[in-house]
Amino acid sequence: MAVDPAFPDEPWVYAYYTGTDAVNHLVRIRAEGDRGSETQKLLDLLPATAGWHNGGDLAFGPDGRLYVSVGDGHDGTRSQDPNGIGGRILRLNPDGSTPADNPLGPDNPTFALGIRNSFGLCFDPESGDLWETENGPSGDDEINLIEPGANYGWPEHLGPGGQPDYVDPVLDFPDTIVPTGCAVSDGVLLFGEGYGGNLHSMPLPGPGEGIVTRFDGGITDVENAPDGSLWVVTPTTLYRSTGALERPSATASPEPEPSSGLVTAGGLLIAGLLVGGLLLMRSRLLRR
Repeated sequence: MAVDPAFPDEPWVYAYYTGTDAVNHLVRIRAEGDRGSETQKLLDLLPATAGWHNGGDLAFGPDGRLYVSVGDGHDGTRSQDPNGIGGRILRLNPDGSTPADNPLGPDNPTFALGIRNSFGLCFDPESGDLWETENGPSGDDEINLIEPGANYGWPEHLGPGGQPDYVDPVLDFPDTIVPTGCAVSDGVLLFGEGYGGNLHSMPLPGPGEGIVTRFDGGITDVENAPDGSLWVVTPTTLYRSTGALERPSATASPEPEPSSGLVTAGGLLIAGLLVGGLLLMRSRLLRR
Protein backbone atom coordinates (compact mmCIF):
# COMPACT_ATOMS: atom_id res chain seq x y z
CA MET A 1 0.00 0.00 0.00
CA ALA A 2 0.96 3.65 -0.43
CA VAL A 3 -0.63 7.01 0.35
CA ASP A 4 -0.69 9.93 -2.08
CA PRO A 5 2.08 12.37 -1.05
CA ALA A 6 -0.44 15.24 -1.25
CA PHE A 7 -2.82 13.51 1.20
CA PRO A 8 -5.34 14.70 2.43
CA ASP A 9 -5.69 17.25 -0.38
CA GLU A 10 -5.47 14.25 -2.73
CA PRO A 11 -7.23 11.68 -0.52
CA TRP A 12 -6.05 8.53 -2.32
CA VAL A 13 -4.77 5.29 -0.84
CA TYR A 14 -3.03 3.00 -3.36
CA ALA A 15 -3.23 -0.79 -3.13
CA TYR A 16 -1.50 -3.64 -4.97
CA TYR A 17 -3.48 -6.83 -4.50
CA THR A 18 -4.39 -10.23 -5.93
CA GLY A 19 -8.02 -10.45 -7.00
CA THR A 20 -10.37 -13.41 -7.05
CA ASP A 21 -9.61 -13.54 -10.79
CA ALA A 22 -6.03 -14.64 -9.85
CA VAL A 23 -4.57 -11.45 -11.37
CA ASN A 24 -2.63 -8.75 -9.52
CA HIS A 25 -4.20 -5.31 -9.69
CA LEU A 26 -3.10 -1.76 -8.92
CA VAL A 27 -5.94 0.45 -7.69
CA ARG A 28 -6.47 3.62 -5.73
CA ILE A 29 -9.22 4.13 -3.18
CA ARG A 30 -10.63 7.51 -2.21
CA ALA A 31 -10.52 8.05 1.56
CA GLU A 32 -13.52 9.66 3.20
CA GLY A 33 -12.61 10.04 6.83
CA ASP A 34 -11.48 6.62 7.97
CA ARG A 35 -13.38 4.75 5.25
CA GLY A 36 -12.75 3.97 1.62
CA SER A 37 -15.33 4.96 -0.98
CA GLU A 38 -14.65 5.15 -4.73
CA THR A 39 -12.14 2.63 -6.13
CA GLN A 40 -10.32 3.39 -9.38
CA LYS A 41 -8.62 0.61 -11.32
CA LEU A 42 -5.20 1.78 -12.55
CA LEU A 43 -3.37 -1.23 -13.98
CA ASP A 44 -3.56 -5.01 -14.36
CA LEU A 45 -0.25 -6.66 -13.48
CA LEU A 46 0.90 -10.30 -13.57
CA PRO A 47 -1.37 -13.32 -13.17
CA ALA A 48 -1.00 -15.04 -9.82
CA THR A 49 -1.67 -18.55 -11.08
CA ALA A 50 1.98 -19.66 -10.78
CA GLY A 51 2.08 -18.49 -7.17
CA TRP A 52 5.69 -17.26 -7.35
CA HIS A 53 7.28 -13.82 -7.72
CA ASN A 54 4.11 -12.17 -8.96
CA GLY A 55 3.79 -9.48 -6.29
CA GLY A 56 5.78 -6.38 -5.48
CA ASP A 57 5.92 -3.07 -3.63
CA LEU A 58 4.74 0.54 -4.02
CA ALA A 59 6.49 3.83 -3.25
CA PHE A 60 5.93 7.45 -4.23
CA GLY A 61 9.03 9.32 -5.33
CA PRO A 62 9.95 12.95 -4.66
CA ASP A 63 8.86 13.63 -8.26
CA GLY A 64 5.29 12.73 -7.31
CA ARG A 65 5.33 9.60 -9.47
CA LEU A 66 4.31 6.14 -8.28
CA TYR A 67 6.99 3.43 -8.49
CA VAL A 68 5.88 -0.22 -8.60
CA SER A 69 8.09 -3.31 -8.40
CA VAL A 70 6.85 -6.38 -10.25
CA GLY A 71 8.39 -9.85 -9.91
CA ASP A 72 9.19 -12.09 -12.86
CA GLY A 73 6.28 -14.46 -12.17
CA HIS A 74 8.80 -17.33 -12.09
CA ASP A 75 9.67 -16.69 -15.75
CA GLY A 76 13.02 -14.91 -16.03
CA THR A 77 12.51 -14.05 -19.70
CA ARG A 78 10.00 -11.41 -18.60
CA SER A 79 12.78 -9.47 -16.90
CA GLN A 80 14.66 -8.79 -20.14
CA ASP A 81 11.66 -7.93 -22.32
CA PRO A 82 11.75 -4.11 -22.62
CA ASN A 83 8.07 -4.00 -23.53
CA GLY A 84 6.85 -6.40 -20.82
CA ILE A 85 5.22 -5.87 -17.45
CA GLY A 86 7.10 -8.36 -15.23
CA GLY A 87 10.58 -8.43 -13.73
CA ARG A 88 10.96 -4.67 -13.48
CA ILE A 89 10.17 -1.42 -11.72
CA LEU A 90 7.41 0.70 -13.21
CA ARG A 91 7.05 4.50 -13.03
CA LEU A 92 3.51 5.82 -13.27
CA ASN A 93 1.55 9.02 -12.86
CA PRO A 94 -0.79 8.96 -9.86
CA ASP A 95 -3.72 8.21 -12.18
CA GLY A 96 -1.94 5.14 -13.58
CA SER A 97 -0.90 6.69 -16.89
CA THR A 98 2.69 6.64 -18.18
CA PRO A 99 4.81 9.80 -17.69
CA ALA A 100 6.04 11.35 -20.92
CA ASP A 101 9.63 11.48 -19.61
CA ASN A 102 9.97 7.78 -18.77
CA PRO A 103 13.42 6.40 -19.73
CA LEU A 104 12.13 3.91 -22.34
CA GLY A 105 9.68 6.33 -23.91
CA PRO A 106 6.31 7.98 -23.27
CA ASP A 107 4.37 4.77 -23.95
CA ASN A 108 6.48 2.46 -21.78
CA PRO A 109 5.88 2.36 -17.99
CA THR A 110 9.26 0.64 -17.35
CA PHE A 111 11.71 2.57 -15.18
CA ALA A 112 14.28 -0.24 -14.72
CA LEU A 113 14.38 -3.92 -15.69
CA GLY A 114 16.32 -7.13 -14.99
CA ILE A 115 14.55 -7.59 -11.63
CA ARG A 116 13.75 -11.04 -10.22
CA ASN A 117 11.75 -10.77 -7.00
CA SER A 118 11.71 -7.51 -5.08
CA PHE A 119 10.16 -7.10 -1.64
CA GLY A 120 11.14 -3.47 -1.07
CA LEU A 121 11.29 -0.02 -2.68
CA CYS A 122 12.22 3.09 -0.72
CA PHE A 123 13.42 6.62 -1.44
CA ASP A 124 16.11 8.63 0.31
CA PRO A 125 14.24 11.83 1.27
CA GLU A 126 17.46 13.86 1.09
CA SER A 127 18.99 12.73 -2.21
CA GLY A 128 15.88 11.33 -3.92
CA ASP A 129 17.73 8.06 -4.63
CA LEU A 130 15.59 4.95 -5.13
CA TRP A 131 16.72 1.77 -3.31
CA GLU A 132 15.48 -1.75 -4.00
CA THR A 133 15.85 -5.12 -2.27
CA GLU A 134 16.24 -8.14 -4.54
CA ASN A 135 16.01 -11.86 -3.80
CA GLY A 136 18.21 -14.35 -5.65
CA PRO A 137 17.25 -18.00 -6.23
CA SER A 138 19.86 -19.54 -3.92
CA GLY A 139 22.11 -16.67 -2.87
CA ASP A 140 23.31 -13.34 -4.25
CA ASP A 141 20.53 -11.42 -2.58
CA GLU A 142 21.06 -7.78 -3.53
CA ILE A 143 20.58 -4.19 -2.41
CA ASN A 144 20.36 -2.05 -5.55
CA LEU A 145 20.49 1.66 -6.28
CA ILE A 146 17.95 2.04 -9.08
CA GLU A 147 18.83 4.27 -12.02
CA PRO A 148 16.49 5.31 -14.86
CA GLY A 149 16.53 2.80 -17.72
CA ALA A 150 19.12 0.56 -16.05
CA ASN A 151 19.23 -3.24 -16.37
CA TYR A 152 19.99 -5.24 -13.21
CA GLY A 153 20.85 -8.48 -14.97
CA TRP A 154 18.29 -11.14 -14.12
CA PRO A 155 18.19 -13.89 -15.38
CA GLU A 156 21.56 -13.49 -17.11
CA HIS A 157 23.46 -12.42 -14.01
CA LEU A 158 23.16 -11.88 -10.26
CA GLY A 159 25.62 -10.34 -7.82
CA PRO A 160 28.70 -8.24 -8.66
CA GLY A 161 30.98 -8.61 -11.66
CA GLY A 162 28.36 -8.71 -14.40
CA GLN A 163 28.65 -7.55 -17.99
CA PRO A 164 28.98 -3.80 -18.61
CA ASP A 165 25.32 -3.68 -19.69
CA TYR A 166 24.21 -4.77 -16.21
CA VAL A 167 24.34 -2.66 -13.05
CA ASP A 168 26.12 -4.26 -10.08
CA PRO A 169 24.42 -4.25 -6.68
CA VAL A 170 25.68 -1.85 -4.03
CA LEU A 171 25.49 -4.69 -1.52
CA ASP A 172 25.51 -8.44 -2.22
CA PHE A 173 24.77 -11.36 0.11
CA PRO A 174 26.29 -14.55 -1.34
CA ASP A 175 24.25 -16.61 1.16
CA THR A 176 20.48 -16.30 1.22
CA ILE A 177 18.96 -13.87 3.75
CA VAL A 178 15.73 -12.81 1.91
CA PRO A 179 15.89 -8.99 2.10
CA THR A 180 12.40 -7.54 2.45
CA GLY A 181 11.07 -4.02 3.08
CA CYS A 182 13.31 -0.98 3.36
CA ALA A 183 13.31 2.62 4.59
CA VAL A 184 15.85 5.46 4.68
CA SER A 185 16.28 7.35 7.95
CA ASP A 186 18.95 9.98 8.75
CA GLY A 187 21.27 8.88 5.97
CA VAL A 188 20.98 5.17 6.76
CA LEU A 189 19.24 2.51 4.69
CA LEU A 190 17.36 0.07 6.92
CA PHE A 191 16.08 -3.20 5.48
CA GLY A 192 14.52 -6.33 6.85
CA GLU A 193 15.50 -9.97 6.59
CA GLY A 194 12.81 -12.55 5.96
CA TYR A 195 14.59 -15.66 7.25
CA GLY A 196 16.68 -14.65 10.25
CA GLY A 197 14.58 -11.61 11.24
CA ASN A 198 17.56 -9.25 11.36
CA LEU A 199 17.08 -5.53 10.80
CA HIS A 200 20.09 -4.40 8.74
CA SER A 201 21.56 -0.93 8.40
CA MET A 202 23.73 0.45 5.60
CA PRO A 203 25.14 3.99 5.94
CA LEU A 204 24.56 5.70 2.61
CA PRO A 205 25.87 5.65 -0.02
CA GLY A 206 27.11 2.20 1.07
CA PRO A 207 28.35 -0.47 0.87
CA GLY A 208 29.10 -1.05 4.58
CA GLU A 209 26.46 -2.97 6.52
CA GLY A 210 25.56 -4.07 10.02
CA ILE A 211 22.71 -5.53 12.06
CA VAL A 212 20.66 -3.29 14.34
CA THR A 213 18.51 -5.90 16.08
CA ARG A 214 16.56 -9.10 15.42
CA PHE A 215 12.85 -9.88 15.33
CA ASP A 216 11.40 -13.32 15.86
CA GLY A 217 9.53 -14.71 12.89
CA GLY A 218 11.27 -12.61 10.23
CA ILE A 219 10.58 -9.10 8.91
CA THR A 220 8.07 -8.51 6.11
CA ASP A 221 8.25 -4.71 5.87
CA VAL A 222 9.95 -1.56 7.20
CA GLU A 223 8.39 1.89 6.92
CA ASN A 224 8.99 5.48 8.02
CA ALA A 225 6.03 7.38 9.46
CA PRO A 226 5.47 11.14 8.91
CA ASP A 227 6.40 11.78 12.56
CA GLY A 228 9.84 10.24 11.98
CA SER A 229 9.17 6.98 13.79
CA LEU A 230 10.16 3.67 12.25
CA TRP A 231 7.71 0.79 11.90
CA VAL A 232 8.78 -2.84 11.51
CA VAL A 233 6.29 -5.54 10.51
CA THR A 234 6.61 -9.25 11.20
CA PRO A 235 4.02 -11.93 10.32
CA THR A 236 2.38 -11.46 13.73
CA THR A 237 3.33 -8.05 15.15
CA LEU A 238 3.70 -4.33 14.41
CA TYR A 239 6.70 -2.62 16.05
CA ARG A 240 7.11 1.15 16.38
CA SER A 241 10.40 2.82 17.31
CA THR A 242 10.45 5.13 20.32
CA GLY A 243 13.88 6.64 19.64
CA ALA A 244 17.23 6.00 18.06
CA LEU A 245 17.87 2.35 17.29
CA GLU A 246 21.01 1.19 19.04
CA ARG A 247 23.36 -1.50 17.80
CA PRO A 248 23.76 -4.15 19.07
CA SER A 249 20.42 -4.67 20.76
CA ALA A 250 18.68 -7.53 22.51
CA THR A 251 16.22 -9.60 20.55
CA ALA A 252 12.82 -7.90 20.60
CA SER A 253 10.17 -10.00 22.31
CA PRO A 254 6.86 -10.27 20.43
CA GLU A 255 4.84 -10.69 23.64
CA PRO A 256 2.85 -7.60 24.78
CA GLU A 257 1.94 -6.86 28.38
CA PRO A 258 -1.64 -7.96 28.96
CA SER A 259 -2.40 -4.84 31.00
CA SER A 260 -1.47 -2.18 28.46
CA GLY A 261 -0.84 -3.94 25.15
CA LEU A 262 2.51 -2.12 24.85
CA VAL A 263 5.96 -2.95 26.13
CA THR A 264 9.38 -1.44 25.54
CA ALA A 265 12.11 -3.73 24.23
CA GLY A 266 15.36 -2.58 22.61
CA GLY A 267 13.97 0.93 22.05
CA LEU A 268 10.83 -0.40 20.36
CA LEU A 269 7.18 -0.36 21.30
CA ILE A 270 5.49 -3.68 20.63
CA ALA A 271 1.87 -3.32 19.63
CA GLY A 272 0.15 -6.61 20.27
CA LEU A 273 -1.66 -6.56 16.94
CA LEU A 274 -2.03 -9.28 14.37
CA VAL A 275 -1.04 -8.12 10.90
CA GLY A 276 -4.06 -8.33 8.59
CA GLY A 277 -4.62 -10.63 5.68
CA LEU A 278 -3.23 -8.11 3.19
CA LEU A 279 0.29 -8.23 4.62
CA LEU A 280 0.17 -11.98 5.13
CA MET A 281 -1.00 -12.46 1.56
CA ARG A 282 1.77 -10.19 0.33
CA SER A 283 4.32 -12.27 2.24
CA ARG A 284 3.09 -15.47 0.62
CA LEU A 285 2.95 -14.00 -2.88
CA LEU A 286 6.48 -12.69 -2.63
CA ARG A 287 7.96 -15.91 -1.32
CA ARG A 288 11.08 -17.19 -2.98
